[in-house]
Amino acid sequence: MSNFFNLTVVIAIMPILFLYTFFFDSVSAQINLQKCPDYSKTTDASIKSETLGKCAKLVFEKEGREKAFKNFNDPKGGFVEGEVYIWTLDTNGICLQHAVNHKLEGMVTNRVKDSKGKPFIAEILNLSQKQDAGRVEYSWTHPTSKKVADKITFFIKAKDDKGDVILLNGHYK
Repeated sequence: MSNFFNLTVVIAIMPILFLYTFFFDSVSAQINLQKCPDYSKTTDASIKSETLGKCAKLVFEKEGREKAFKNFNDPKGGFVEGEVYIWTLDTNGICLQHAVNHKLEGMVTNRVKDSKGKPFIAEILNLSQKQDAGRVEYSWTHPTSKKVADKITFFIKAKDDKGDVILLNGHYK
């Protein structure tokens, strides 16, 4: 009788647990984003970039890698706005996540150079060993105009149980 009772209780509770888990997973990142300043309302690209990076760090460290990457890649997740988006490197330059070009994920990027030959990823990696956040300027092809333009990328380090990562986003001057 007790096995039958236990099975009945488990079957009765499972839908409740499923709904709770579904609801919690779908709103948890939104709750964290509400604690961030609304970066979309500022017109200063530099402030917007830094605010977006700090919010990404908050979500990454609170929600964990998998949920954060899912939110960073989701156009409605709060981290993709036009040509501004989050991408993530490990400390060796391996691309862990890229919101607009998933083909880069898993690639070693530390030797990537800009259109003028500047190894800007190596510069980001070197700076991130000395400081927790910063900016790097380089030249990159603008996705809309297809012309080379000056770009500034903001980076900020974050940490989880798998180690340090570098969260990045950039804007064109």
